[in-house]
Amino acid sequence: MFRTLALCLAVPTLALAASQVDILRQELRELDIAHPEADAIRDIAANTPRCFSVNGYGRYFPGIAGNEGEAYCTGIERNLQGTSDGIESNEHLQLVNEATAYAAAYNRYVLSHRK
Repeated sequence: MFRTLALCLAVPTLALAASQVDILRQELRELDIAHPEADAIRDIAANTPRCFSVNGYGRYFPGIAGNEGEAYCTGIERNLQGTSDGIESNEHLQLVNEATAYAAAYNRYVLSHRK
C-alpha cells in the first residue's frame, strides 16, 4: 500500500516538469516583445524599472557595458528564465534570441533614463 502511495505522489511531479521552451515562452508572454522601449517607459513612469538578465555560460545583462551599469542593474534584476546556452530546439534558439534582443533594448533605455 505505501509503495503504491509513494508512486502516485511521484508521478504527477514528473508530469509537471516544463521544458526551457515552455518556461521562456511563458516569460515572453508577459512582455511586449516588439516594443521593449514602450515597456521601459511604462515601468519608469510607474517607478518600477528593472533590468533583464539572461542566462548563457553565466548570467548577464544584454545591452549593459561596464561595472557601473551592471551594479545598477543588479539591484533591479529580473532574470528571464528559460534562456540558456544549452539550446533545446530551433524554437528555443529563436526565443532566446528574442529574449536577448528585448532585454538589450529595454536595459539600454532604462539605463539611459535612470535618475
